[in-house]
Amino acid sequence: MLMFEFLIVFGCIFLAVAFVVFLAKLLFSLLLLPIKLGFWLLKGALGLILLVPLVLISIGAASLVFPLVISLVALPVVAVVVGIVLLVKLFA
Repeated sequence: MLMFEFLIVFGCIFLAVAFVVFLAKLLFSLLLLPIKLGFWLLKGALGLILLVPLVLISIGAASLVFPLVISLVALPVVAVVVGIVLLVKLFA
C-alpha cells in the first residue's frame, strides 16, 4: 500500500509541475504576442516601403529597355531573315 501512495504523491507533484509549466508558457506567449505582432507589422511596412519603389523603378527600366532591345536586336534579325527568304525565292 505504501508504494501506491508514493505513486499518487509523485503523480500529483508531476501534474502540478506540468500545470505550472503550462501556465508559464501561456503567460510568456501572451506577453510575447504583441511584440511579435509589432515586429510583423514593422517588417511588412518596411517591405512595402522598400518594395513598391523598387517595382516602380523596375517597370520604368523595363519600359525603356524593351523597345531598345526590339529595335536593336529583333528588327535586324527580321530583316536578315526576310532577305534570305527573298534570295531563296529569287534563285528558286
